[in-house]
Amino acid sequence: MSMATKRPNENRQMRLKPSMSSLERRVGRWAFREVKLDLIRRGDIDPTGLSAIELDRSVANYIRKHVGNLEFHVAMDYMGDLRKTAKNFAIAKHPEFAVMMYATWVEHWFNQAIVSSIAKRNLSQDEQVEIVRNTQFKAKMHLLPLLCDGPLFSKRHRNKLVAVTEARNSFVHYKWKTKHIDTPKEDIFTPALKDIEGTIEYLRRYEKRFIYKGFKVRWKVKEPKSEPASHTSPPPPTIPSST
Repeated sequence: MSMATKRPNENRQMRLKPSMSSLERRVGRWAFREVKLDLIRRGDIDPTGLSAIELDRSVANYIRKHVGNLEFHVAMDYMGDLRKTAKNFAIAKHPEFAVMMYATWVEHWFNQAIVSSIAKRNLSQDEQVEIVRNTQFKAKMHLLPLLCDGPLFSKRHRNKLVAVTEARNSFVHYKWKTKHIDTPKEDIFTPALKDIEGTIEYLRRYEKRFIYKGFKVRWKVKEPKSEPASHTSPPPPTIPSST
């Protein structure tokens, strides 16, 4: 006895898959946007006073003029995942892990902003890395405004950034310092998280104005659900108390 196997609807499957031309258009738009952002960061194109169409024309003309000399390099950007994971940990009431993710996001942001600002000075990539690697965090907060001709960060946000990074360091570089058993537990993580999202938005506005010269860069971060996503942020292990 033979059983007929239902043949899949090939036309329906074809409609669900993007055509090659559609994929190429999406990749092309993405590549054009990334080239545009890089040219603005490096100072090769100034978007000040240009409409969106005028800016795109300037980028297209630059590409045509330098097409024989253009090289494309990419780097992994973890910032979106770091921020979403930090929010998930905060919702799950694991402030120490949330602080660790937020502080890492902050460090990624400063390093990227500094590298973008010094790229226009024709330094090699090794020289750029050395500057980032050998500059302490507090110094980076003063160095970046000098590089991008921006104002100093506000004192409130500087204090918040220092609080988050120091709380992260106390957790990552845990010293196992003992205390008397009756000593109340000190929570430095929850206060460090207060208003941290406002500080991140402050950094994003600063970046748009002084790194991208007013160009409207959009960063899309999905708000986590009331419970952390299991595939994104599994519940962290319980840290044993030191006695």
